[in-house]
Amino acid sequence: MKKFISNSVLIILLGFVFCTVNAKAETPEFLYNTYSANGKIVLKEVCKRDAFSGSYQKHLAHEYSYDENGNMKSRVTYTWSESDQRWQNRSKIDYLYDFSQAIVSLEYAEWDAITKSYHLSKEKVVYSLLEDNQLSFYASIQKQ
Repeated sequence: MKKFISNSVLIILLGFVFCTVNAKAETPEFLYNTYSANGKIVLKEVCKRDAFSGSYQKHLAHEYSYDENGNMKSRVTYTWSESDQRWQNRSKIDYLYDFSQAIVSLEYAEWDAITKSYHLSKEKVVYSLLEDNQLSFYASIQKQ
């Protein structure tokens, strides 16, 4: 009887460990909270799972703006400051379109804490429009 109970306890413990390991393996590293207005995503918060505690903490936020034609105009990225308990500016991508509403270029800039602006663009990606109205990568320009 003692051997049966100890074998049963061992099987139950092994089953518990197996289920716990599987549950952690299936837990996503990131969770996303998406907020929409007028059918467009205006804010996406990204929460990252803490490897030690398993809880989710604020990590990044992306704020989207659109032009009058519904094209994405910009995406501003923020990082969460745990010490300040607030979102801090990180980077911005501006999307530029031609007269036919085809995307022509993307400009990437990082936040400059000294000037408190995004005015220093780090990179610009330019696209060309092919004869069949498909976009083709044209050039990536790194700025200093």
